[in-house]
Amino acid sequence: ILFSDTYKMFIKGFSMKYSLLLLALSPLLAFPGVYAQESTPDIPATLEISGTVNATASACSVSLSQSSVNVTQDLKDVISQGDKNYSGGGANIHLYFTGGAECGDLAKEGRLIYHFSGNADNADGTVLANNDVSQTSAKGLGIGIFDQEHNIIALNKGTLAATAEGTSVFNIAMVKLNGQDVVPGTLQGALTIDIERL
Repeated sequence: ILFSDTYKMFIKGFSMKYSLLLLALSPLLAFPGVYAQESTPDIPATLEISGTVNATASACSVSLSQSSVNVTQDLKDVISQGDKNYSGGGANIHLYFTGGAECGDLAKEGRLIYHFSGNADNADGTVLANNDVSQTSAKGLGIGIFDQEHNIIALNKGTLAATAEGTSVFNIAMVKLNGQDVVPGTLQGALTIDIERL
């Protein structure tokens, strides 16, 4: 009898486990489409790439015969703004470029120039303004830049061609600003010279 009761309990336990397993599987059997969908194929994208690797261009640089200049002129020799500097007053500065054969070739082709920039005057805006703010500063005067043919190189606009020989010359001279009264005195200015490729 004892064996019989134990056997019955085992059978009952097995039956219950089997019933629970069937209950758990029944949703899967009833709705197979929910869990077994047909997948849509992925569509790849293609990127076409093209490019160019260029040789590094040589750097052209500019140097000056001197980094500062002191110009003294008599007022009677100072020309008016816009006039040619036939007297040759002031100071001559030599420009040199370096950078190898490529820069030399550019100069021979006329494709290498010097550009002059700085704080322009308040008259015509073509020459360097006097930055001296001391009590002895000149009034109505500016600092002009001229080429070897005595023509003015307009500040922030004009250029000077680099020569194939590697040396160019420009002139610095005082000028009377148009429409302003002149008071002699000291002048000060800073000129930036860039070298540019055309």
